[in-house]
Amino acid sequence: MSLRKDTNLIMDMARGEGEHLSALAYLYGCPIEVREEYAQMAQRNFKQIFPSYQMESVNILSNLESEIVKNPLLAKECKWVS
Repeated sequence: MSLRKDTNLIMDMARGEGEHLSALAYLYGCPIEVREEYAQMAQRNFKQIFPSYQMESVNILSNLESEIVKNPLLAKECKWVS
């Protein structure tokens, strides 16, 4: 069994903290002031973001973006969410 390339990001989401999750928040344009909310949202919605181990990374990111858009603060503040 091989490890996923995105294992570190998935573990960070499950914990609600970590450098990979923080780096992704930066790439989404989420300012420092909302990073804690972003991390908590990722942890709170982990099962919606990552419902299956067989998911492709692109689908995980799409699910994460969907959850960001559902959060009024993050939808407003994270500037590069499609």
